[in-house]
Amino acid sequence: MSAQAPTSVGGGGVLGIDRFPDVYTESVWIAVFTFFIVWLLALFLSPIAEGYASFSKPGETKDHPPRSLRNFARAARDSFLILLATTLANQSGHGIDYRIMALTWTSFAVLALWTLLHTLLPVAVDVLWWLDMLVFLPVVGLQIASFALAFTNAPTTR
Repeated sequence: MSAQAPTSVGGGGVLGIDRFPDVYTESVWIAVFTFFIVWLLALFLSPIAEGYASFSKPGETKDHPPRSLRNFARAARDSFLILLATTLANQSGHGIDYRIMALTWTSFAVLALWTLLHTLLPVAVDVLWWLDMLVFLPVVGLQIASFALAFTNAPTTR
């Protein structure tokens, strides 16, 4: 009798293995998935907040949905896409190790701060544009380093 072929593709992308290759890879994907959930939560809450905003008093200006929630949704989306891009580059490049995990979680923390800044201080972000850039600048450096590590030990054409 021959061995029965596995029927599922697991988190590691290998047929029949239903787990990530290591804890570093799993940890990085948890960071990406967390911002994905935050973004979906913001998209889900937007119509609810718009409904509550429609009950404003006569004479008040209506903001549908509230500006802070729109900023929250945009910042969460951008954070998710930034983490997703570098994770995919690292997954398909050199692979994810402790360095990538550390860079990803550091980026996650700074992106969470950046998202909160856009949510809690939407007017300040417009007026104090340099504050937005000051918070986002470390993310740029961390993500460039992460992309660079994706291609360490990559095969060359030489």
